[in-house]
Amino acid sequence: MKKWLLSVLSLIVFAGTAFTQTYDFWMWNGWGAAPTAVSPKGIPGVSSATVTATTTGSAGFLYRNTDWTQKWGAALSINTVAVLNQYNGSDGSAAITAGMYYTLNVPTSPVADNTSNKIGILETTAQPVTITAVTRDFLQPIPEEPVEVTVTLSGTPGTEEKFYVVYTTNNWSSATAVAVTLSGTTGTATLPPQPEGTDVSYYAMSSTVLSTSWGSDRDYYTLRLNNNSGTNYNYTSSNVGDTTPPTTITDLAATADANLNRITLTWTPVTEENFETYEIFYSTSGIPTTTDPMLDKSDYLSLGTISTSSITLTGLDWSTDYFFKIRGVDAAGNKGTLSDADKATTVAEPYILMDGTFDGQLKWGPPVASASNTTDGWGGANATDLYVKYHDGYIYLGVNLAIEGWQRWVFIINTTSGGAPQDSWGLGVYYDHTDKPDFSIRKGNSAATAQFNAWNGTAWTYDDGTLLEDIWYKQGASFVEVRVSQAMLGGAENGDVQFYITGNNAEHGAFDCLPDDDNSTGWSAPEVTSNLSFYASGVTLPVELASFTGSRQGDRVRLNWSSRSETNNAGFEVEEKLAGQSWKSVGFVAGKGTTQSTQGYFFEVVSAHKASYRLKQIDLDGSFSYSTVVEVSGAPTHFLTARNYPNPFNPVSTIEISIPVAGTVSLEVFNTLGQRVYSQLLPDLQAGLHTVPFNGAGLSSGLYQYRITQNGQIVTGTMSLIK
Repeated sequence: MKKWLLSVLSLIVFAGTAFTQTYDFWMWNGWGAAPTAVSPKGIPGVSSATVTATTTGSAGFLYRNTDWTQKWGAALSINTVAVLNQYNGSDGSAAITAGMYYTLNVPTSPVADNTSNKIGILETTAQPVTITAVTRDFLQPIPEEPVEVTVTLSGTPGTEEKFYVVYTTNNWSSATAVAVTLSGTTGTATLPPQPEGTDVSYYAMSSTVLSTSWGSDRDYYTLRLNNNSGTNYNYTSSNVGDTTPPTTITDLAATADANLNRITLTWTPVTEENFETYEIFYSTSGIPTTTDPMLDKSDYLSLGTISTSSITLTGLDWSTDYFFKIRGVDAAGNKGTLSDADKATTVAEPYILMDGTFDGQLKWGPPVASASNTTDGWGGANATDLYVKYHDGYIYLGVNLAIEGWQRWVFIINTTSGGAPQDSWGLGVYYDHTDKPDFSIRKGNSAATAQFNAWNGTAWTYDDGTLLEDIWYKQGASFVEVRVSQAMLGGAENGDVQFYITGNNAEHGAFDCLPDDDNSTGWSAPEVTSNLSFYASGVTLPVELASFTGSRQGDRVRLNWSSRSETNNAGFEVEEKLAGQSWKSVGFVAGKGTTQSTQGYFFEVVSAHKASYRLKQIDLDGSFSYSTVVEVSGAPTHFLTARNYPNPFNPVSTIEISIPVAGTVSLEVFNTLGQRVYSQLLPDLQAGLHTVPFNGAGLSSGLYQYRITQNGQIVTGTMSLIK
């Protein structure tokens, strides 16, 4: 269809004077009120009107200009196209039926003769539906593939309405109509493959007449059409030239693991015919851009699959904010729009990292038991040092050892009187302790799991690696460590612990024990040690904190905590972490040394900003551990606030601005002479916290004052640039 500007007005020029002619239908005998206006059809040179018949019979009409100087008529047959004749005393006529709808198509600018003008009349039982949308399955069709065009209708059509997609490959010198197969209010038509480089133009239309009867009068047989507002729908069949990028991801979500230094990203896959990969940009200092690092696809091969909807990033920095953005890229190099950013913060580094290596006595403290000799048991089994440490609701058990892969290790723990008489696996180990074990933790059937057993008074109950968290063991490792929640041990604050190495069947017994260090060098009874009787007794499992909370009181934050008991507690260092900053000490509260009674503490810090807080509990010997982290929200933003960090700085500092309402903010920086050295207008900021980087690379060392202005409120601060 040619791309012409449409009009229902004719422009006629006489002797330099221009005036327009307006045309309509003058109708009578059942057509309804006259005159009936016509409007552009959307087809070059064709105008149209749809009327409803009010009576049945022969109805008259004339197509005329409004001053009656030109008029045409014809004897019409329904659903046909006829030639309009200039009025010669005979009116136009058509046989109509009451209640039916009639669409009449006529020239927008008729010619004053008897042969050049045509009229089409199409009958429907209801107002014809419109074609609201036309789409295709391939944005960039390639020569080998047919193209499926989807047509969407405004409603359910009448049975007489037929739909077509009309296309051309020679700029409308000729055209082909493809019937649309309908299902409800949508339908499809398939255009055939075209050779490389073929330009295809198409549009969708409806008619009451089959396309085989149109001849050259397709435009006058058109009931309704969608030709993309006169420009038609177009594509070039080609293997190259794809310029359409993948769709934009709108639901990127970053979720930090509750225990480990890893973050999982999830999203809904993009839509793209020629997908190549996902690109994920990340930053630890703010919202990332394409200049920030990007995940290496070779490390995450699934990024090359369009259906991928999540990945997990491991080995990240502890207690760190990570910001992410994602986009799709196609094989033609088109890059989608970056998604909105999402942020996740990795957890604080655990007090003891469960990786199967000894973290040193600064973390573990001194061993609660050590071997009295270095003689190996059967198969080279040898345990040398036993460690027990409490932190943040967990009991950590560790042993320096030598062990073979087929051998099993076991921790047994007593917290009450009574207990189990024999090991939980039936491996020939019997317990002769005065108070026998209430719990055992042993290497499971794989190198990465452990089995937790509890004595219920008559039998062992067990869970194979689901209740117990974070077990690491590897054949050939020189250290094994276990973490178990204090709650799983009945909340005990002290207990007795023994460790031993055994085999994998009932013949073996214990090859090495700690404490007792009783070695067995034989394979089977009676050479094995089968009865254990020694504990590392009275191991204290102190509860460092019973509670730790934080609350805001105006521009101050109040921290409260309590301990149920303390052992060699020098005190608590209070640490604060603001957005974009590292942990820093803001105060110290002395501890109570060693006490078995409940102790309460509090500390206040001046801060109007949202912040995280933790306690660094320090023992008298210098060893320390961290509490859980509490977050305290910022002060209500009824007024403008600002600060900068770091301060002093060189050469970049971040100015943090908290605004009470959305709007434009002005930032200015002055030197000590009052001269403005920097200014920036920040338009359309949302209410809340914002960060603005300030680079003093071009300035001299010294003091500078920043001034923030919004809605008449002004806040100032001093920055120190040291080079």
